Amino acid sequence: MDTTEANWAANRTVPIHWIDVYCPTDIGIVSDESISVDFDQSNAILMRSGAPFKIQLATRRYIFKDDCVIEPHETLQYLDIRATVRDLVKETEGFIVISATITTAGGFARYSDLAFVDKRYVGTPQKTLIHELGHVWQLSHPFEMKESLPDLPKGCATPSERSDQLYLCPSKIRTCPGSTEDEKLDNVMDYLPLYCGVKYRFTPSQIDIIDKTSRVSILPLLKL
Repeated sequence: MDTTEANWAANRTVPIHWIDVYCPTDIGIVSDESISVDFDQSNAILMRSGAPFKIQLATRRYIFKDDCVIEPHETLQYLDIRATVRDLVKETEGFIVISATITTAGGFARYSDLAFVDKRYVGTPQKTLIHELGHVWQLSHPFEMKESLPDLPKGCATPSERSDQLYLCPSKIRTCPGSTEDEKLDNVMDYLPLYCGVKYRFTPSQIDIIDKTSRVSILPLLKL
């Protein structure tokens, strides 16, 4: 993906604190170069979408664990890492990205909580970083739309239906039987056809939401 637009002069900068989960038996620590690629890709997407802010790597830290693979959400590994991060960052303001080996494809996040990205895909054209940060900033998938985003039609496709149709690299897909609207497949929060070479974007409604939510640090939640 072209990242020449990544360094535009945004109105403000959102700090991101990167924490690597290291286990001696997995692939090791993500390189600085790979992280830089992910930030450039993410900022290029924000710029093309008309966002008034960009993200910036603020700090990088490390957690050493015996468990190499992290499962999502309320598992013991997840809760353990969440507690460790809470103690590690303390009064730091900003948003937290955890790099680990993840059981789900690419990564996962919870609204207003931690964003996890799979270290095996950092620095590749997966667009995982900005997608998971989008979840932290209250965005859902376009095919699971909430009423807060009126310019994206609510979809109801199953994963198998989406997979079969995305194989053909369309620019849009009719997600619901009888629907009068198509889902545009260049949205950052979609399950993207990565091999189709689309310049990904947020919609204006999504930008409005992340402009507000990206101003509120997740640290107050972590302190609970």
